[in-house]
Parts: sequence; C-alpha cells; structure tokens
Amino acid sequence: MDPEHRLLLAVVPGKRTLENCQRIVDEVKRQTAGRTDLLLTSDEHAPYATAIEEAYHRLVPVAKRPGPGRPPKPKRVLPAELCDATVCKQREHGRVVEIRRTLVFGLACVLALLLGRSKVSKTINTAFVERNNGTDRRQNGRIPYPPVTVERYLQDADLEGIDVPVATLWIRCAIAIQLLPMHTFSHTPEQLMACTAVIYSGLLEQFPTLRVALLEAGAGWVPFWMEHMDGEWSKRKFDAPLLKMSPSEYMRCGRVFVSCEPEEKTLPYVAEWLGADNILFPSDYPHWDGAFPEAVNELMERQDVSDQLKRKIFCENPQRLYDFTVNPADFKT
Repeated sequence: MDPEHRLLLAVVPGKRTLENCQRIVDEVKRQTAGRTDLLLTSDEHAPYATAIEEAYHRLVPVAKRPGPGRPPKPKRVLPAELCDATVCKQREHGRVVEIRRTLVFGLACVLALLLGRSKVSKTINTAFVERNNGTDRRQNGRIPYPPVTVERYLQDADLEGIDVPVATLWIRCAIAIQLLPMHTFSHTPEQLMACTAVIYSGLLEQFPTLRVALLEAGAGWVPFWMEHMDGEWSKRKFDAPLLKMSPSEYMRCGRVFVSCEPEEKTLPYVAEWLGADNILFPSDYPHWDGAFPEAVNELMERQDVSDQLKRKIFCENPQRLYDFTVNPADFKT
C-alpha cells in the first residue's frame, strides 16, 4: 500500500512464504518504476528482508587482487537511498505493551529524510500494510458483518433509540492493483453481502423501526438478488429462524432503500420489483466519478421514468429515510 497516494500497489493471496513475499516486493518495484528512494515497512517477517535485497540489489565489481587466481564475484549492494524498516508489537492479554522499530537496510539520516517528506506519518509504522497474521487491516470486527455482528453493532450503538437509518457503502476490496477493476468490483458485490446479512439475520424483525439504505451500488442488482434470496431461503428456512416472511417481502416492506444511477436503463423495472417508495437519488458529490449536478438533469429528462417516480426518488423517499420534511415549493426560483 502506498499511503500517501492511497494506492494499493500489490496483493498476493496465500500464505506468507518467501515466494509470495518476493512477488509482492517485485510488484511494488514494478509499480514504482524501479525507484529506490523509498521507505519500505513491514512487520518482522524475515522473508521480507530477503525479498527486498533480491529485488533491489546491484552487482558491484570487486577489484582483483594482484597475483594468480580467479577474479572475485561481484558484490551485492543495496542502494544507499533505500530504507527498509520493521515494526514489532509485543502484546499481553490482547494489548500492545511494547513497540520496537528497527532499521533493517539503509542509513539513519536517509530514514529521517524520507520520514520528513512523508505527508501521512513522521514515524516508522505499519498502519498501511498487512498484519503479522496476513489479514487485511480493514477487516474489523466492528464492521457490521456477519449477521451476529450486525445485531451486536446495532445494540451497542442504540440506533433504535435515536431513530437514525443505517447506510452501507463499500466495505473493502483487495482484488486488484489497478483502480478500474477495483472500483468496478468494489461496490455492488459488497452490497449483496450487506443486503444478505441484514435480511437473513432478522434485523428488520428485531428492530421494527430500523431503516436501512444500500448505497453507491446502483439498483439493477436488486430484482435478481430479491429472487435469488427467496430461492435460497425457501430451501433452508431453518438457517434464518427469525424471518416471518420471504426476503423479497422484507425488501418491499418500506424500510429498505437503495440508490439508483441516473442512467440505469433498468430503473423502471427495479421500481416495479422493489417499489417506487424505496429508491433514492445519488448525486455522488464530490467523488471523482460523480456527475453532479448534471446527474439531476439526466434523470429529470428521461422519458421512460414517470414524473411520479422522479418525485419519489428526488424528494419523497429521502425524507422518509432520513425522517425530515421539506416543501419543494420553498426552493422554486
């Protein structure tokens, strides 16, 4: 991970073997175009030092001594501007009691220079790389998935008591090193997981006034997933003992909302399946891929979407989700 630019440089699934460590380091070198003025950090997993030396070393000729004999082999030397540092956290009873930072390769003065130019941290840390057990750092038990955690999360937060909706965006994605496939895959599949967790866990039964919004994934997936959940549930109802009706009925109960995309051709079809009262407008402002404010006009000018559905998407449905009241006449110019 390149924390300053928020780029995922390399992902290698599998055990933390020397071979996989080498693949990660080689890919980092490739992604950074062979630059050597880098600070590489990891935990004390020994194969990383070996992999870094293998990837970045240079062969420097060694002068032959006078006299007979074969010339000496070239010497492996690491660039002086490259630093490799480790962080080791010692834990007792689940708490960190000691942190040891070690400079494995490089010069202390160069390390200070690299840390000084960093915009995210002025000390050696591994906050942006894998844990010592090889898991993604964004896997966190506080994230409301799987269902048992969702229930505990809601109970701890007392969301029922303060009457606010729960909205899910993307959870995590570590499948690719380029933004295009990562961004393509990141939202909709994760909303399928979130939707499955919310419905099968019986949360809507346990929290009768809870409102849930599944956002930033479009709406085209909803009819398929409603039908798919119904089919799976019909074969294993005992795995969802809290459900008193089919998953699709919970989706249509008026407390599950999804955001659409202005250009989605399937929008009228989704409204028929899910219900016009459960669809929201997404400006996606100020994200780089958001079309705001053009997105408003794009949906308003569509001839295949009724004026009634547009009014619900733009005005009535978000008021129901977020529990506020607005008179559109107050905003006319």
